Amino acid sequence: MLTFSHNLKQEISEIRAMENVSFINIEDDGIDLILSFAVYDSDPGDIESLILMRTPSYESFLEDYERGVSVSFKNIEDSFRLKSVALGDDIVEISDEENKYVLDMRRVEKEDINELEGILKKMNFDNNFIIGRV
Repeated sequence: MLTFSHNLKQEISEIRAMENVSFINIEDDGIDLILSFAVYDSDPGDIESLILMRTPSYESFLEDYERGVSVSFKNIEDSFRLKSVALGDDIVEISDEENKYVLDMRRVEKEDINELEGILKKMNFDNNFIIGRV
């Protein structure tokens, strides 16, 4: 019989089902850095947002634990700090302090996917999270 460590059980419970992404939106207005994923279940018309946001110019006013990229999903008020992003050909895995999101990027324009890594690197100017490959 296989036994799992508590950490592995916790990690497995934190992984959500793969989320389908229809498009992404990147905003860099000089104040906020925002990367939004338009996520849908079975109906592409029923879209929720997974949002990664950072406001570097205001971080000097925050405590250390409050700095970094915030991750929010489905308009839930709680947001968590981004820990890692793993990029693959058609997959993006995003992990925050509480959750792991696996995103199916096959419907997203290749041009947008190419811009994705650039905004992530800009958000990660202080190496606050890990960017890797799947």
